[in-house]
Amino acid sequence: MISHKILLLLGALSVAGPSASFAQSSNSSQTVKDAGAKQAQYSREHLNKIFLDAAEQGRNDIIEGLVKQGINPNIKNEKGYTPLILAAYNEHLDSVELLLTHGAKPCLADHAGNTALMGVAFKGNVAILNRLAKAGCSVNTQNHAGQTALMMAALFGRNEVVKTLLELGADPFLKDAKGETAYSLAQAQRTQSTVAILQEAQAKRLMRK
Repeated sequence: MISHKILLLLGALSVAGPSASFAQSSNSSQTVKDAGAKQAQYSREHLNKIFLDAAEQGRNDIIEGLVKQGINPNIKNEKGYTPLILAAYNEHLDSVELLLTHGAKPCLADHAGNTALMGVAFKGNVAILNRLAKAGCSVNTQNHAGQTALMMAALFGRNEVVKTLLELGADPFLKDAKGETAYSLAQAQRTQSTVAILQEAQAKRLMRK
């Protein structure tokens, strides 16, 4: 959770500039020297954590403020999540747009090989999925377990996402490390509507060969 204190800290940054750190008071009489004296208390790691939290919560004001102070928009946490991965997974389309505008790389993967697009497929957000695809992310990327965005969408019956991924060129015949396809995963879950969509997609692919 981003506290009121953090908002005060951002206010100090906007006054003192990149060379000064966050201050602990919003008192209008606080000087640049006062803000700079607090610099040692706020490490780069601390600012990165604030930035990641802001992306997760869709706090565009804080994202904007920290980017202007030189925070790398492609930092990762201990699991390899980037601000964009967190914003996308939590369905903050406006934050995704903001991060992309400030140089966030849309297709970076976490330590398990999962991308923001995969997370969006899991959650079922078509709008963000289309935005990431437009930014150049492949819909056929596989994580370290061989899983694709299509498999994740099929596993949870995200039919609109499944249809969108197929329209964007997702390959329904790709297999994961266990030999499963999106179709077989949907079958195992007994989501018949998803099975039907994938069965039709496979038939169309075979006809084109």
